[in-house]
Amino acid sequence: SSTALSQDSNSVGTATVGMNQDVNNEVSNIYQLQGQLSHLQNQTCPSQSAINACKQDIANAQSAVNQMQNLSSLLQQAGQQASAAANGLSYMAGYWSTVQTDAQQVMGALGKLASDPPAVLNLDLQNATQSWSQTLALSQQLIAQSSTS
Repeated sequence: SSTALSQDSNSVGTATVGMNQDVNNEVSNIYQLQGQLSHLQNQTCPSQSAINACKQDIANAQSAVNQMQNLSSLLQQAGQQASAAANGLSYMAGYWSTVQTDAQQVMGALGKLASDPPAVLNLDLQNATQSWSQTLALSQQLIAQSSTS
C-alpha cells in the first residue's frame, strides 16, 4: 500500500542519515590515521613496520568509506523510488475511488430508470403511441378509400 511504501521511504531516509554520520566518523578516523602516519614517518628512527601498519589502516578505512558511500547512494535511490511508487499508488487509489463513485452514480441512475421511468420517458412513450395511432388511422382511411374506388 502507499502508506507502507511511505513508511519504507521514511525508514530509508533515516538509515541514509545514519549512514552519512558513519561516513563522517570514518573520514575523521582517516584524518587521525594520516596524522599518525606523518608522525611515524618523521620520527628520528622511523619504524617501517609501524608505517606499513598505519598505511594499511588508512587503506582499510578508505575502503570502508567507499563502501558506505556506495550503500548510501543506493539507499537514497531506493528511498526516491519508494517515494515515487507511494505517490503513484496514491494517485491510482484516488483515480479508482473516483471511477467507483462515478460507476455507483450511473448504476443508481439506471436502477431508478428501470424501477420508475422519469416523466420525460413517459411523454416520449405517449408521443410514440399517438404517432402510431395516427399512422393506423391514416392507413385505415387509405384502405377504406381504395376499396370504395
